[in-house]
Amino acid sequence: MHCWVRFLQILICTASCLILSISSYSQDDVSSTTRADSVYVKLKKSLEWAQEQDEPELIAQSLIAFGDFYTRNEAVNQALFNYQKAAGYLSEKDTSLVYIQLQSGKIQFRLRQYLSALDYFNKGLELAQSIGYKNGEAMCAGFIGSCYEKLSLYDKAIVYQNASLDLFKELEHASGLALAHENLGSIYEDMENFDKALTYFEKALFFTNAKTDTDRYINIRNNIADIRRKTGDFNRALDESQKVLELALKHRNQHQIESAYKDISKVLYELKAYQKAFLNLKLSDSINEAILQDQNRQQINALQSLYDAKTKNARIEVLLKENEIGKVQNRVLWLGVILLFTLAGGSYFYQRNHKKQQLKISSYKQKVLEAELENKRMEQQNMAREIELKTSSLSNYSLNLAQRNKTLTTIARTLTNIKGRKQMDIDQKLTELVAEITKEVSEKREWEQFMEYFGQIHPLFIKKLQQCSNSNISASELRLCMLIKLNMTSIEIAEVLKVTPDSIRVARYRLRKKLPIDKGQKLGVFLLQIT
Repeated sequence: MHCWVRFLQILICTASCLILSISSYSQDDVSSTTRADSVYVKLKKSLEWAQEQDEPELIAQSLIAFGDFYTRNEAVNQALFNYQKAAGYLSEKDTSLVYIQLQSGKIQFRLRQYLSALDYFNKGLELAQSIGYKNGEAMCAGFIGSCYEKLSLYDKAIVYQNASLDLFKELEHASGLALAHENLGSIYEDMENFDKALTYFEKALFFTNAKTDTDRYINIRNNIADIRRKTGDFNRALDESQKVLELALKHRNQHQIESAYKDISKVLYELKAYQKAFLNLKLSDSINEAILQDQNRQQINALQSLYDAKTKNARIEVLLKENEIGKVQNRVLWLGVILLFTLAGGSYFYQRNHKKQQLKISSYKQKVLEAELENKRMEQQNMAREIELKTSSLSNYSLNLAQRNKTLTTIARTLTNIKGRKQMDIDQKLTELVAEITKEVSEKREWEQFMEYFGQIHPLFIKKLQQCSNSNISASELRLCMLIKLNMTSIEIAEVLKVTPDSIRVARYRLRKKLPIDKGQKLGVFLLQIT
C-alpha cells in the first residue's frame, strides 16, 4: 500500500514538472537563441583577432571553440568542418589533435555511424600513444570499445574497455574509472552476463560522485535497476527505479525521467499490474515526445540564431563597406580641394622662387668661373714650380758636368807633363791622379746631390715610404726605390749602382718583403703610387 501511495506522489510531481517544463520552453527558446547569437559573435571576433595576430595555435583554438559551439547546437557538418580546419594549424605533437579526433568520433557515434567513428577514435589513439598522452589514450580506447559494443563485437569491446580501465587506474582518474566500469557493465549486460554486469555497475557507482556527476550517478543506478529486473528481482528493481525517478525529478533530468518510467512500466508488467504499467509507459512516451520536440525546437532555434547572426554580420560588413566608401569619397573630395589650393599656392611660390633661383644660378656661375680661374692659376703656379725644379736640376747637372770636364782637363795636362819628363817620379804622380779621380767620382757626394734633386721633385716620398714599411729600409734599398720611382730598368739601375742585374733582382725581392705589397702587384707600380 505504501508503495502505491509513493507512486501516486511521484506521478503528481512528474505532472507538475512537465507543466513547468512546457511553460518554460518558450522562454528558454528566446534566451537560448539570444545566447547562441551572442556566443557566435564572440567566437567570430576571437577568430578574427587570432587571424590578425597570425598565431597558428590561437587560430586553431578559436576554430575548436567554433566546432564545440556547432556540436552543442547539433550543426554537425559545420562542427566537423571547423575541427578539421583547426587540425591544419596544429603541430603533430599537440594534444588538441587528440581532442579533435575524439570530438569528431563522438559526432559520428551519435549519428550511429560506428565505422566512421572507429576511424576517428583509432587515429586519436595512435596520436595519443605517439606523444605519450595517457588521458587521451584512455578516452580513445574507451570509445573504440563502445563502437565495437554497438557493432556486437563484444570480445574486442572488452579488450579496449579493459585497456581504458588500466590507463585510468594508472592515472588515478575517478571519473574515468567510473566511465570504464560502466561501459564494461553495459557490454556484459548485452552479453546477458548479468552478474558481471551488476558487479561493474556497482564499481562504477563507487567511483561516481553523486554531487558533481549527478547525471552519470542516476544513469548507473538506472542500469542497476534494469539488471535487477532482468534477473527476476522485481521488487528490488521497482524500488530502485522509483528512487532513480525521484533523483531524476529532483534534478529535472528529462532523459532519466523518461527511462525510469519505462523501466517501472516493464517491472509493473512483470508483476502483472498492467494498468499501472500502461500508465507509466504513456508517461514515458509523453516525456520522450516532449524531449524530441524540445530537441527539434532547440536545433531549429540554434540554426535560426546562427542564420540571424550571419545575416547581422553580413549587414554589418555591408555597412562597414559603405562607411569605408563614404570615407574614401570624402577623402577624395578633400584631396581635390587641397590639390587646388596647392596648385594655386605652388604657382605663386614658383614664380617668386623662379627669380630667386635665377639669381642663385647666376651667383653659382660666377663662383664656378672664379673657381676655374683659381684652378688655372694653381696650374700655372705648379707648372712654374715644375719648370723651376727642372731648371734647378739642369743647372746642377751642368755644374757637375763642368766640374768633371775641368777635372778631366787637369788629368790630361798632368799626363802630358809626365810624358815629357824622364826624371820625374811617375808612380807618385799616377798615385796622385788616381786619388784625385777617386775623389771626383765619390759616390757619397754624387748621391747627396741626387737626393737633393729627388727631394725637390718628390718631397714626401722618402717619409711615406718609411711609414708604410714593415721594417727599416737601408740606404742602398732607399737608392733602389728612388731609381725605380724614376721608372729606370733593372739594367739601368745596375749600371748606376755598379752591380750586376742579378744583384738588383735579389735586392728587389728583399725590398718587397719589407713593403705591404699585395700579391700580384708590381713593385714599380706600388712605388709610383706613393706621392
